[in-house]
Formats: sequence, structure tokens, C-alpha cells
Amino acid sequence: MQQRSHAGAARDGAGADADAYAAGSAGRGQSGLCAVDCGGEAIRPGWVELVITLGEAHGRLDTNLLVRHEPEGVGLVEYALSGVRLDGEARYVFRTDAPIHGAHLTIGSSQRGLRATLRPIGRLGLLARGLARDAAETLSAVRWRVAGKKVRARNRLMRLFRGQRRMAYAGWLARQTPGWDAEVAARWREVSAHRDAHRIAVLVTAGAGRAQCDGLAERPDVRAQLLAPIAVAAIEPEAAALADALDGLECDVAVVLSPGDALAEGALLRLADAIREDAVDLLYWDTDRLSGEETRHAPRFKPEANLAYFLAWDYVGPFAVRRSFAQHVAAQAPPGASLDWIVASALAAGAGRVRRIDRVLSHTRDDWLPHAAPTSSRRPDEPATPSCASTLAARRSTIEAFARSALSDASVSIDGPVLRVRWPPPEPWPLVSLIVPTRDRLDLLEPCIEGLRHRTDYAPLEIIIADNDSREARTHAYYRALDKDPRVHVMPCPGPFNFAGINNRAATLARGSVLGFINNDIEVIEPGWLGEMVSHAVRPGTGAVGAMLTYANGLVQHAGVVMGVGGFAGHAHRFQDPADPGYMNRLLCQQNIAAVTAACLVVSRQKFHEVGGFDADAFAVAYNDVDLCLKLRAAGYENLWTPYARLKHKESASRARDYSPERRAAYERECAALTSRWGDIIASDPYYHPALTRKDESFSLD
Repeated sequence: MQQRSHAGAARDGAGADADAYAAGSAGRGQSGLCAVDCGGEAIRPGWVELVITLGEAHGRLDTNLLVRHEPEGVGLVEYALSGVRLDGEARYVFRTDAPIHGAHLTIGSSQRGLRATLRPIGRLGLLARGLARDAAETLSAVRWRVAGKKVRARNRLMRLFRGQRRMAYAGWLARQTPGWDAEVAARWREVSAHRDAHRIAVLVTAGAGRAQCDGLAERPDVRAQLLAPIAVAAIEPEAAALADALDGLECDVAVVLSPGDALAEGALLRLADAIREDAVDLLYWDTDRLSGEETRHAPRFKPEANLAYFLAWDYVGPFAVRRSFAQHVAAQAPPGASLDWIVASALAAGAGRVRRIDRVLSHTRDDWLPHAAPTSSRRPDEPATPSCASTLAARRSTIEAFARSALSDASVSIDGPVLRVRWPPPEPWPLVSLIVPTRDRLDLLEPCIEGLRHRTDYAPLEIIIADNDSREARTHAYYRALDKDPRVHVMPCPGPFNFAGINNRAATLARGSVLGFINNDIEVIEPGWLGEMVSHAVRPGTGAVGAMLTYANGLVQHAGVVMGVGGFAGHAHRFQDPADPGYMNRLLCQQNIAAVTAACLVVSRQKFHEVGGFDADAFAVAYNDVDLCLKLRAAGYENLWTPYARLKHKESASRARDYSPERRAAYERECAALTSRWGDIIASDPYYHPALTRKDESFSLD
């Protein structure tokens, strides 16, 4: 079976997407497609309202719809909407990034004669509709917008109106095809003159799928490669088996695939070029899945080298490894160690020895996933997660053996579809100084402090309340009551509010070898949060450690910081249900990340002072935590986010009304300073991916 071209697959994907949705709708008793009237003119990008008029039709209109349209040069765009039912009509508000000349929507109704109209909404109209739906949330969005934080304001409104934009993968592929074809042609001209210098073998792991490995050299995806491999063979999925196979092959690089993986057109050519350019030991690439109808879907756009993430879940998948490295590392592996040992060894050697190729170079066939089941994610294109207990147990055994021999005496347990690594606690546990800046707001401060005192099961602890000119009598009465607890100290920090400066001052007086920076609007909800964070922070190579923070309604507020979102930085998976796995299981996994929020940040005191602490001059209020984390990373430390430390965050509740012109100007200066200092990582966050959106924190496609 010949592989279809990228363009063909993209066209097939668009049609298949539409057919699949229509079929699913029919199965639920829903109607077909309904045209949308745009008033004869294109709707410009911005906020719009869709009004569906019932007329004299009878029955019930489902307020959950899917709107689809195909802007020229963009591809297929979908909007999953939730509307408000009024007498005789339903209204939906959402934001579009591309002009809409016309759209189709699938209506959850058996009615006939419905009319759909789309029209733009001005700011006053948007405000009126928001106030009618949820006044508090709307005013919160207005405050963030006045403060200059456009992405945060927009996300509040998108959550309020529940209008989720999705770019179908087929549309994205259609946009990428011309560039990919040109890249393959250019690289073929460069490599073809000396193709003998690129000796690549393709090895397919057999295991239970040995029968699917028959006739490997005749596989259509292998025969279609411009650069032919010198050999194609089957191996057992073990490190020793890979080394044995390489002993008998005169190759420089081995591409390791599962039986269900198919190489993309030009894949070996792209790999040969990457090996020639870089002295790397291991390469991996983006992947997607291939349905029985040859439709490409469920892409995995992967971060660059991320050891903590890989230990928790195999985000790497198929890979290519230099022969000499594989043989050397396999010799150190215990008997029966899986191929995870090879990948983990490369990642542990440092990012300079590993390279991610941000191209889809292989596809996994759906019919080869006998042990796979969809994750609980609400994302319809999320890859399935292997759930076979024996497969996960085998991976746990290898990862634990690797962690104990190559890193430290860590233990590994199975936690749903992922692994949890527990690092050995230091003996004795270090004293931790928790620093809590505040100015009055006892309604926030008291629940925060009481949670730290009584609902945190970490004993060697001191709490420093850095008081910035509190004036209310009840605040000072609370301070006097805290005098009875020798662990709590109130430190006066008078003067204009400078978050970075206040924390720096408290850090110089702290006695602990570990510092914890805690906002006064944080509430403890699980007792083991601090022990989890400290166990990572005391490791030699770890910088700042961040926690899973949720809003009062339980949705995710912080799961690490992604650079470049909204032009500067944003919180990963904001507003997502923490019970969902997130993009590629990232809400479930400990992982290295560019930065974490100082609303709850734990770091070694020595490392904090080594990089100069917070920059109180350039980042008095905003982005001081991002700057600190990026300084730690530049000093050679990896920042880490863990889902196993979970707290509640009433985000910026104590300064939500700070939107004066002076504060707006200061915020713009802080944005400019962040861009000037960290422009490279803002442009390309190695823990993210170039294909994923910078417009919001959803890990969707543009």
C-alpha cells in the first residue's frame, strides 16, 4: 500500500473530519448542516454572535454546537460553542481569528426551518452580554484588559462564553504541505551527491507484533524513501537486542520503530541531514496517527529534551540513535532493560546530545493499537494512551533501574497511565522558609497562613509574613495572635509595593536552606504538597519547582509557564479540568518547564542567591518569577513542575484592582524588559513546540 502525499492526506482528512462528525450527529439523532447568513459581507476577525431563530419549529434546540468554516489560506477551523437559550432563539458568542465568509453548523435538533445569522459584536455589546451571563467574571476580564493583560482578559471571556476554537489537523497539514515538499526536494539535492555517507538501518521492534514484521524490506513506506536504508530488520524491544543487532550491521544510525509505525515520505532523508549537521546521539520527531482510511489525525507535537517528562511518560516514541552511543549505553543496562534505557541515557547526558526534529516523520496506524484506549481528555484528537498493565509495568521496571543507577536512589510507581518518580528525601529534611508578602486582606491571609501552619505535613518549617504597610486593626490583631507560634515571624516591609524587593529582603533574613515563595491568596488543599516540592528542589540539577494551582472552581490556574503565549508568557492548560490528562498527558506528569509562578515556588536558598534572586529594579511586580526561573536555567539548572503538589490560588485577588495608568505604564516597562532580556526563549520555548498556538494556553493549533 503506497503512502499518500501530504496534500492528499490533508484533503482526505478534511473530508473525513466532516463525514465523521456528520455520522456521529446522525447517530445521536441530530440534523444535518445548516447555512449561516453573514449579511452578505465577510465577518472580520474579532468577537461575533451567532443567533439561531427557531421560528415556528417545534422541539428542543441543543445549545452545544459545532461551527465549521475554511478561511482562504488557513484551512478548516472549528468552534465548539455553548449558547444561551432564549424564547424562540439561541445565542452564541465566540471569537474568530480569521474572516468568516460563511459557515456551517451541526445542530443538536430534529427541527426543520431553522435560521442562523452571524454578526460582529462591539465592545459595548460584548460587555452587555457578558454582564448578563456572569457579572463578576466579566468585570474581572475588564480589569485585566485595563491592566494591559490582553490574553488573560480574552481567556476570561472565552471561558465565560465557552467558545472553544479548534484548528482541525487536516487544515493545518494543508498549510504545511508546500513547505515540506520544498524542504524535501532541497535536502535531496544536498544529500544525493554523497548518499553512501549516510548509512541508516531501520529496526522494527517485534515482541508480540512479530508477525507484522514479515517482509520488512518490502514495506511501502520503506520503499518510498528517497534515501534507502542499508538494512531493515526486526529486533526484540530491549536495549541488549538493539546492541546485538547493531553488531551485525554496517550502519551509522539506527531508526527504531514499532510494528505499527510508518515512515513519512522523506523521513530518512531528513534524519540523515540532521545527523550530518549535528554531533548528536539521539534524534526524535513529531508523530501522528493513521486511520484505516489513510487519514492522518491526532498529532503529537513534542517538546525538546525533557528528562523528567520522559521518566513519567514516553513522549519520545520512535527515535533514531547513533550506533556507537547505543552500543555503549546498552552495555551498562541491566538484563531485560527496555529501549527506554537508551532514550533516558541520552536525555540524561544533556540537551546538546539530543535533538528534536519539529516535523512529522512517522505515523502510527490505529489498527496496531490493541492495548490502546482513548485518554480521558476532552480533546478529540488526543493520542490514545497504552493501558496494558504488563507494558506499563515493564516500563516502570526499566525507569526505576535507570533512576537508581544513573540519577539517585529513586522509586517509581504506576499512577494511572503514567509513572510517578519519588526522589529520596534528604536526611534530615531541611528547614524551609515560606515567605508570604501581604498588605492587609486578612480574608486572604488568614486561610493561607492557617493552611501552612495546620494542613501542611512538613515539620521543619518557618513562616515569614512580609508585611507591606498593613493598616487594618484586625490584621495586626491576627499578627499578635500568631506570636504564640514560634514558627511564624512578621517582618515589616514598608514602602511602595515591590513584590520582588519584598521577597528578596525576606530571603536574606530567612534561616531555611530552602525558600518557598507563597502568595497570600494561596490555600492548602493537600497536606503533602511541600514535601513533594522540596524533594525536587534539593536535587543538584533542579532550579525552581512549581505546583499545580487551581481556581476556587477547581479548574487549572497554573501548570507551568509557557514562554511566548500572548507575546510574553502564559500558564499552561489554564481553565482546563485537572482531572483531564492535558495535551500529551502533560497535566499528569512531572516535567521540566521554562518557568513556574512565584505564587507557589520552592527553590534552594543557595541557588536563589547564586543567580541574584529576584530583579527588583526591572521586574518590581510582573514577570519577576519568570526572570528568576530563566536565570536559573541559564545557570545550568532545570526548572520543574509537579502535579503532585496541588493548592488553590485566588489569582491576584489582593491586587486585582491595581489598574491605574501608572501601574499600566510599569507593566509595559516590565514586558519590554522581559523581551529585551529573554527574547530568544520567548520566540522559541524549548519545552513547547513551534506548531502550537501562542494566542492562548490551550496547546491547540493555529
